[in-house]
Amino acid sequence: MTFNDRVVIVSASAGAGHDGASRELARRLRERGLAADCLDLADLFPWRLGRLLQGTYHGMLSRLPWFYGFLFSIGARFGGAAPSTRALLRPIRRRALAVLPPDTRAVVSTYPVVSQVFGPLRRDGRLAVPVITYLTDFAVNPIWVSPGVDLHCAAHRTTRSEARRLGAGGVRVVGRMVGPDFRPGSEAEKRRARERFGLPAQGRLALLVAGSWGWARWPGRPPRSPGPGWRRRWWSAAATARCAGG
Repeated sequence: MTFNDRVVIVSASAGAGHDGASRELARRLRERGLAADCLDLADLFPWRLGRLLQGTYHGMLSRLPWFYGFLFSIGARFGGAAPSTRALLRPIRRRALAVLPPDTRAVVSTYPVVSQVFGPLRRDGRLAVPVITYLTDFAVNPIWVSPGVDLHCAAHRTTRSEARRLGAGGVRVVGRMVGPDFRPGSEAEKRRARERFGLPAQGRLALLVAGSWGWARWPGRPPRSPGPGWRRRWWSAAATARCAGG
C-alpha cells in the first residue's frame, strides 16, 4: 500500500470490544499515512433492521443470558453454523459492496458475522480487494472463519492454532489490538497494583473479564488448574473493561 490508500474496517457495535479493536487499528493505519474508515455492520441492513437486531442482542444478554449461551454453544458445535450464517446474510451483500468507497484498497473485519458477508464477495470475484479478518477473540468460534478471506490476523499463537484447526488459511500472529497506554508494567508498577487491589505480593493471578457490558457471570469456583505452573491456591479478580468512549 502507498500513502493515502484507503482501508475500510467493518465492525459491529455488539458490546464495545470489537469497536475498540477497530478504532485502534484505524489509529495505527492513519499513523502510517493511510486513510481508514470504520463502518458498523448494523448500517448494512435495510429498514433500520440492524439497530433492531442490536437492541435484541443487548436485551437477550441482560434478560436471557442462558439463551445467548445456548445459541453460542450451537455456533461452536454445529458444523453448519457458518454456512447458515452466510446464507442468511446473502441479501445484504449488495449493500455491503455499495458502502465501500471507490478507492478502497482493503477491507478488514473485526467481527465474525462481517467476515461471513465480505468473504463470499471476495471468493465470488465481486470484491477485487483483499479481505482481512482480525480475530478479536482468543477462543475462535467457527463463525469467524469464512471462505474467501485472504488473511486472518490473531492476537496470540493459540488463537492461530484454533483458527487453522477450523480451516482458516493464511493465519498470522500480529499481537493485541490495544492502545499505546496498554503495555507491560514495570516491577514497581506491578507491586503497586497488587497493593492497591489488596492482592498477595507473590503468586500467579487470573483476571476474569466479563466483557465490555459486564454480563458474564462467574459460577463461583475457579476452573481446574490449566498446567503444572499454576499454584494450588490462586487468586482471581473479575473485571469489566469499558472499551468505548475512552
